[in-house]
Amino acid sequence: MSQAKKIGVFTLYHKNVNYGATLQAYSLQKKLNEHKCNAYVVDFIPVEQTFLWRLSWLLCHPQKFFHALNKRLHFIQTSADIIEGEYNRLWKGKINKRELFCNKYIKTSQPISEKKLYKSKITDYYDILLVGSDQVWNPNFCSKAHFLPFAKKGRKKLAYAASISVPYLTEREKKLFIKWLPDFDYITVRENEGKQLLESFLNVKVETVLDPTLLLTSDDWSKLAEPISLQNQVSYRNNDKNSSNEGSEYILFAALGTDPSHRQFAKRVAERLNLRLKILSTTLDEMRANRDMPGDELVDVSPNQYLYLVKNAALVITDSFHCTAFSINFHRNFFVLRRNSDNDAANMNSRIYTILSELGLESQLVDPSDADTVQIKQDLYCGVDEKLNLLRERSESILVKMLND
Repeated sequence: MSQAKKIGVFTLYHKNVNYGATLQAYSLQKKLNEHKCNAYVVDFIPVEQTFLWRLSWLLCHPQKFFHALNKRLHFIQTSADIIEGEYNRLWKGKINKRELFCNKYIKTSQPISEKKLYKSKITDYYDILLVGSDQVWNPNFCSKAHFLPFAKKGRKKLAYAASISVPYLTEREKKLFIKWLPDFDYITVRENEGKQLLESFLNVKVETVLDPTLLLTSDDWSKLAEPISLQNQVSYRNNDKNSSNEGSEYILFAALGTDPSHRQFAKRVAERLNLRLKILSTTLDEMRANRDMPGDELVDVSPNQYLYLVKNAALVITDSFHCTAFSINFHRNFFVLRRNSDNDAANMNSRIYTILSELGLESQLVDPSDADTVQIKQDLYCGVDEKLNLLRERSESILVKMLND
C-alpha cells in the first residue's frame, strides 16, 4: 500500500480572519485528503506582517506615518468612540472563534516566518508544494513565498484556483511572474480573466477551475453550520436579544466595501420585502459604514456561524466572492454589488463575473440604483445544479491529474 503524499499548502492563512480565506483553506485540505493525501496548510508569516517591515514601510511613507500617529493620538485623547470600543470588544471573540475552528478542522504546520522558509528543509518534508486558493497572486498583497522560490529543483509545484483578481499587471509585476511561474508543473486559476492574462505573456498552459469552497456540496457545509445568538453582539443597537435565526426570515447584508449606496440598496430592498436586516461587520471601517443601517449587527461570528447565516437567509446582499459562492451552494436568493468600478485598476470583479457567467446567474449582479426593480426569483436555480456538478467534476478531475502526474 503506497504511502500518502504529503502536501504543503501555501495560501492567505496566517491570522487571516476573513471567512472566505479560512473556509477555502479548509475545503481544499479536505478535498486533498479525500484523494489519499496528507495535506497541511503551511502557517508561514509573510514579511509584510512583521513589525519591522511595517515600521520601515511607514518611515518610507512619512505622510502615512503621520496619519497613523495622529489617529493613534486622537484615540488616546478621546478614549475611543462607542463604535471603536464595541468593535475592539467583539473582535477578540471573533479571533478566538476563528482559532477554535482552525484548531479543530485544519491541519497546519508550526508557524514559520517567511524568511526562515528559505533556510528550512520544507522541500524535503513535503512531496508536493501547492499554492492556492484565494488571491495568492494579487500583486496588491501577495507574498513572494506564494511563488515557491525556495523549492528545490525537481520538487512538484502546483497552483490550484490561484487568483490574480486584478485586471492587469505592471511590467515589473509581470517580470516576477515570468521568473517564478514557468517551472510550476500545473497552473490553475479561479477566473477566466486571470487565465487570459497569464497566457498572454507566459508560455504555459493555464486552466480555470472552481474555488475549493464550491468543490464541497451544501450538505458538506451544512454539517459545519451553527446557529448564532444576538445576546453578546453590538450592545448599542436595538437587536432582538431573544432571537437566534430560528424561524425568522431575514436579509443577510455582507459587504466588505464601505460604499454608502450599497447600504441604501439593502435598506430599500429590506423595506420593500418587509424583512429584517442582519448586518455582518468584519472590520472597523465596515462597522462605521453600517452604523445607520437598521437591523441586527453581527461582529463576533465564527466561521460555522457565518455558514449558518448564509444558509438560513431569505436573501443575501453582498459584494463578496465567497459569500456569493456560499449563497449559490445553499440555493439562496442573492444580489451581488460591485465593490469597485471595472475602471478601478485594483478592482477584483473578474472572479465574481466568472462564476456567475459559468452558472448562468449573471442577472444577480445588480447596481445600487436597481433597489426598486430587483425581483426575488422562485426559479433562480433552475439548471444551476447541473452546471455546477459538471464544473465540480471537471475541477476535481484536474486536481487529481495534478496530484498524480
